[in-house]
Amino acid sequence: QRGGVTARGGEARPQRFLIPTPGRRFRYCLGKREEGGARYRSQGVQGVGEADPNPQAGITGDSRERNESLDMTSLEREQRYLRRWRSKAIRGDSVAMANVAATYRVLGNYRLAARWWRKVAEQGDGNALTEWGYCLQHGVGVRRNTKAAERAYRAAITSKVITDYAREEAVYHLAVLFLDRHSASSRRAALKLLRLATADQDYPQAETLLRSMGSGDIQSICTCHRHLRPRLAQRHCRVHGPRRGRPVQ
Repeated sequence: QRGGVTARGGEARPQRFLIPTPGRRFRYCLGKREEGGARYRSQGVQGVGEADPNPQAGITGDSRERNESLDMTSLEREQRYLRRWRSKAIRGDSVAMANVAATYRVLGNYRLAARWWRKVAEQGDGNALTEWGYCLQHGVGVRRNTKAAERAYRAAITSKVITDYAREEAVYHLAVLFLDRHSASSRRAALKLLRLATADQDYPQAETLLRSMGSGDIQSICTCHRHLRPRLAQRHCRVHGPRRGRPVQ
């Protein structure tokens, strides 16, 4: 339910986490979930798109090794998604642009995925702002820029076009970003954010980190992507990723 106080699991939800009902122009919903995360099916906000290289570029070059882990059925499915959504994405359809970004992420082409997340984020889409902030924070397909990541997360949190799920993730990763600064003021800000992210008690990563801060023993911070399957969710995590203890470039 939107407006007032929403109950989930029998518990009241704080007002500050509610999302205003989008207008018709911002009709936004989540479709089926694929390995690359949520697929977006709805009418998007029209904007100015920009063509990327041939869609086949998404399955060549640096991403070829990662594609070996996908069977042909999966590859054909993602190619089909590119053919279906790319023309609309070039025309500026935000839903199509998000689908293209998610597809390139599955294919392992993080540079093109980040490019399309940025394009959707520029239209004010909160879910895409969260994705773009994550790319900037961890250097996924772009040069790492924590200040720009902070701006993206803040914009996502205050966006009217975002799911509760993505908003909470933006809050969590912004808290992680603050903790990496190792200052007393940043720690206090991170603590407040983590309390917001755990208000529904449905975010285990945030709850674990909040407990660690309470005990004063923060040894490792999980930065897994919340809504993806493990192979992709853990790819850029400093704890569970393939290069534990250091960021994935």
